[in-house]
Amino acid sequence: MELIDLKFFACVAEHLHFGRAAEELVCTTSHVSHRIRRLERQLGVQLFERTTRQVRLTPRGRLLLGETQAILAGIEGMRRIAAEPEGLPGLDLAYSPASAGLITRCLGKLPEFAPQARVRLDPQSTSMEVLRAVTGNQYPIGATQWITRDVDSVQIGVNRLALFVRDDHRLACRSTVTAEDLDGERLIIVAPEVNAGINSEVQKFFVSRQIFPRFESRRITNPENYLDLVAAGQGVAITLASLAQRPGIRKLQIIGPTPAISNVYLVWRHARRPQLVDVLVHAAEEVLTETEMPALAG
Repeated sequence: MELIDLKFFACVAEHLHFGRAAEELVCTTSHVSHRIRRLERQLGVQLFERTTRQVRLTPRGRLLLGETQAILAGIEGMRRIAAEPEGLPGLDLAYSPASAGLITRCLGKLPEFAPQARVRLDPQSTSMEVLRAVTGNQYPIGATQWITRDVDSVQIGVNRLALFVRDDHRLACRSTVTAEDLDGERLIIVAPEVNAGINSEVQKFFVSRQIFPRFESRRITNPENYLDLVAAGQGVAITLASLAQRPGIRKLQIIGPTPAISNVYLVWRHARRPQLVDVLVHAAEEVLTETEMPALAG
């Protein structure tokens, strides 16, 4: 297996189109197809479902894409560190999938506020994994969608949420829904053994409003897992609105209150606030003013 094959895989997965991937990679479409087929043979799995009308990742392909992106990011980080002069301020930051969108945008703004600073990103599977890594002294700082008493924190943003349903669901004809529309629905939520905080928050939100979905707890470790389960007919799901809508699934805007599970926080160990926290907060404020992401209250 060669590194270039992983780059081709990541590029096709980004575009979900072999022709556009070939344009970006400056090669022929047939060469892209050859690389992908070779990688599939080496791994022994099918990465993409291909038809004459569309290309999409298989469930196994989506799992392997995360590993591929982590490998490519790690190599890029090694090159970046090797090219930098010694002595520049920097830190390692662990982040969860739900915080990825905002935290990567923040790093894009970092040169405006601290040109010499460097941050090395390390993806984790869940917010709880990030919290364990930070409290276990593996990382000085993390980005999560959930906090505990074991860390200090600052909220830097809020992700929009949406309801995802199958095309054949009774709500699929709607463009917007409210929490009340989910009364009696099978609602997929993360299992407490994966993230007890989010599981509890979702259930408390609905019970406090006298709304009673039928909760389907699953071992969800990535936002994309919700869509896998929706597609399989396991229920409906409230998750990040930033997720791409898949064939056969509808994304509906939620009007009114939603569970408080979409906040994005920076976290660090008690009394060990990294110097770059304030810089990242300023970068997040700048991102929020330039995008449609919800601003923080107050």
